[in-house]
Amino acid sequence: AEVACMAAVFNIQLRTGCFCNPGACQWFLKLSNSDIYKQYESGHICSDYNDLIDGLPTGAVRVSFGYMTRKQDVDKIISMIKECYLSSPEERLQRMEIGNLPKALKHIPERLKPHLKEICIYPIKSCGAFKVTDSWRLTNTGFLYDRHWMIVDASGMAITQKHQTRLCLIRPVINRHKGIMELTFTGMESVYVDLECVEKEADVIDASICQSKVCDDMVTGYDCGNEVAHWLTDCLGIKGLRLVKKCAKRRTPTGSVKDIALCNQAQFLLINRSSVRWLTKRISTEMEPLPHTIDRFRANLVIETQTALEEMDFEALIIGETEL
Repeated sequence: AEVACMAAVFNIQLRTGCFCNPGACQWFLKLSNSDIYKQYESGHICSDYNDLIDGLPTGAVRVSFGYMTRKQDVDKIISMIKECYLSSPEERLQRMEIGNLPKALKHIPERLKPHLKEICIYPIKSCGAFKVTDSWRLTNTGFLYDRHWMIVDASGMAITQKHQTRLCLIRPVINRHKGIMELTFTGMESVYVDLECVEKEADVIDASICQSKVCDDMVTGYDCGNEVAHWLTDCLGIKGLRLVKKCAKRRTPTGSVKDIALCNQAQFLLINRSSVRWLTKRISTEMEPLPHTIDRFRANLVIETQTALEEMDFEALIIGETEL
């Protein structure tokens, strides 16, 4: 579809798809019968301009040369390829003036843009995700409540999945209307934590986020109480655990302020489904469903682009009227 749009802009006639020969198309693209069946199940039909389904192509591009073809015609298509496909996807999109496209292709430019698939927040550092299903507030440290809590051991050090992999089984559910966060764990009754600690009722403690040289920062936080502390100990089998909510700005060992919560590097973390799919196809031992692999990256924003690794060229991300 993208090539068809670019060809229309350059006033070039060519064919895309399977050219009424699906068997030859399948052989040429090295698609298995299972791949073809999945494309059919996803709703793919002839002439629907769905170029990729689960990262696999559905057709090809054919340029025909004949008796009336001139050298200028060949030069024209070579020029299109150079100008459009030695540049970034964003630059190609900018060339697609909808007014210059035939009616059948006018919907394509919008479809070629990156699409936001999920928004996830991780209220407790190193624990499971809470997937946002409606609007969510932004703050100067990222999404509201994203990585605002951490679990610390008896020495005040934050514990992470690097050493305690079962942390991922603790899944928070935020109810903003009731002002509570429910923590769930397989085989355990839920425990509830207030989203907003009352300062006079909470103990203030200092804790180090982690012991690495990269993020050896100090964070001041409120202790969330004995009930959730005992619950965490029962879940993980570790004595002396406490749940702490960050209550002040994060500072480096030199005293400078960081505008991030309890994450390691940035306010927002992004992953591209297309890039993860590309990666898993190169790991022969990777057999889990794609959504599970994506969850391993613990991203706030899950997007999908037409091709893998497009995000490597992003300079900014605009969602609606908000630029991140």
